[in-house]
Amino acid sequence: MSQPLSQPLSQPLSQRAALLSALALSLSLGACESKQLSEAEGCEALSQPCPEGTECALDPLGNPYCESSEAPIGPVSGSERGSPQAGQMSAGAVAAGSSAGHSGGSAGGSAGGSAGVAGGGGGALTAGAEAESCMGFQSSLKPAAGSIPDVMFVVDRSYSMVNSEDRWSPALNAIAQVTQSLEEGVAFGLTLFPDPLSASGEPSELSQCISWGRNPYSCEEDVAACAPGRVMHAPALNSAMVIQELLMTHRPLPDLATPTYSALQAAATALGERSAGSNKVIILITDGMPGCNFMLEPTSCDCLTSAPFFCEFEGFAAMCLDDQRTSDEVQRIAGLGIQTVVVGMTIGLPPEGACMPSGGCAYGGQRCESGRCVNLASGLLSELARLGGDPTGDYYSVEQLNELSAQITRAAAGFAPCLFDLPNVPEAYYDQLALYIDGEQVPSDPNRMNGWWAEAGRLELFGEACASIRDGQSHQVSARCE
Repeated sequence: MSQPLSQPLSQPLSQRAALLSALALSLSLGACESKQLSEAEGCEALSQPCPEGTECALDPLGNPYCESSEAPIGPVSGSERGSPQAGQMSAGAVAAGSSAGHSGGSAGGSAGGSAGVAGGGGGALTAGAEAESCMGFQSSLKPAAGSIPDVMFVVDRSYSMVNSEDRWSPALNAIAQVTQSLEEGVAFGLTLFPDPLSASGEPSELSQCISWGRNPYSCEEDVAACAPGRVMHAPALNSAMVIQELLMTHRPLPDLATPTYSALQAAATALGERSAGSNKVIILITDGMPGCNFMLEPTSCDCLTSAPFFCEFEGFAAMCLDDQRTSDEVQRIAGLGIQTVVVGMTIGLPPEGACMPSGGCAYGGQRCESGRCVNLASGLLSELARLGGDPTGDYYSVEQLNELSAQITRAAAGFAPCLFDLPNVPEAYYDQLALYIDGEQVPSDPNRMNGWWAEAGRLELFGEACASIRDGQSHQVSARCE
């Protein structure tokens, strides 16, 4: 039968040392099977199972206790680096632990004595003795909860994404790759436009379309093509597979238009429902300019079709450029603390040239300015990015199809968090930490310019160290005491 933990501490030091040596010898000579059996029997004496992250073990006296399965470092009083406080000990310091237990009084000494013995084979700091180091600590770091951003992809599935060339597949592949790489540190969501689950629009839009002289059947088609954007998946960690399946299922279809305004509005509403304080971002991926505003006058709007007279003579209001309303929405969203980043494809823009005698332009998406027809896409996409607070100050331009994947990756990867929780390490030991990214050591930098610095349970990367994990790839960030 095991003795109470306090009994050996009342014996002379020489007797206790002899007892511990004899017990240690008998344990080392015993068979592994016998040791496991005795531990199982001793652990049955615990009043309740060990909590998560710990496991039952026996000290050399046969007393059961809960030992961390990850060798955590216990709390320490004081916050000065390099000046360990009383009440701590380094793992494996059996003699120091026993001595501190002897001189620390009945309660504190008991804890210190048992900790010193149990610490012989572990990597944990425990209470009851003098601190020396945090050797034995090693951990892969996870992004701090408050640093995990909510990123909503808002993806254009209008027919132009697959009509003349397949722009959808490289976009899908890039989104799949970056969400898979960053899904443990970024909460990704998905909004698609037009709505792939419904072809209904506002009754007022149908009435307005008919009022411009377009026949009811054509107006019904136009309204269906402009079905408002829908949030398909709210932002969440580990969402890569869900998002990929949604993109594969809801590819662009013929006659679908570009209701960008409604998609941004839906995405902002969903992000606004997320927890306060998190970084909220919309990444708009589109190959066209916004349309689908049935309140615009088709006889005087900037038409998006390749035959601009469709808007004026056919009452084709769905293809009027909806620039002002969309810009206003991006600005409104920014006021809510939601950033808008734009990946814009300007592949195959029509040639610019002299305006027609009537003052119009022969191609869609152009406006006659000072006698010359100017493409509107680049200027509008830049304006949306600027109003949305894009940190680059402009949109991610895609002028060639082979640029698409890289630009989507760049846009999303820039939000990988560089702030990490530093669990179970007292501040007194921060100067003993070494940080590694994918096995390469990164220097500390108290100036917070290029490297890392830890404070109050958090470790942050700065400069090139932060940039190195924002390339859209998966990286392991780990720390250990050296």
